[in-house]
Amino acid sequence: TSVSWIEHSTSTASANGASVAYPNHKDPARERLLRQASPFLQTRIIAALIAIPIVVIPIYLGGIWGLLLGVGVTILGTQELYNMFLVNSYHPARAIGVPWAVLLFLSGWDPEQVQRSSIPITGWLTEPTTLLLRWISFPTDSILVVGFLVTLTYCLFVHERPVETWLVTSLVPIYIGVMLGQIVSLRFLDNGYAYVLF
Repeated sequence: TSVSWIEHSTSTASANGASVAYPNHKDPARERLLRQASPFLQTRIIAALIAIPIVVIPIYLGGIWGLLLGVGVTILGTQELYNMFLVNSYHPARAIGVPWAVLLFLSGWDPEQVQRSSIPITGWLTEPTTLLLRWISFPTDSILVVGFLVTLTYCLFVHERPVETWLVTSLVPIYIGVMLGQIVSLRFLDNGYAYVLF
């Protein structure tokens, strides 16, 4: 019969050293891993629920709000990458790298596009934002050249691993400032809000 065949198969597998998995069997190690992962998952979900409005609302408003969001993320991202390099015994020049990253983020922006992309709720903040960008938004290639020269000049006086200090200090502003600036500048195009969210 089928019952005797199942008993025979089970006994044969046990005799050969194989383990038999039953549908209702609970693996203690798997259950322990799931319990450990649960708090991390909850933390990530809560962080996402908090972060999404903080990011989406300024992008929607555009203008000064998108600018402030981008500058804040640029500063935090640059500091975080420098911390990662610091753990690996590199010594980046933060006093040069952080302002350089912010200037790269703001480089090449068209103040008129920023003004057109702002929704009416920004009101009187639109014109000061446009004026501010005319003062602080320089061509990207100029910011790159000046930043390289300033960093190189600083590293001439560094006695311990100056080349690595120059490379690490330069890499982070270029990676964060240029890339993030290109992403946020999409907001200033027609239908830019949809481009950024996509």
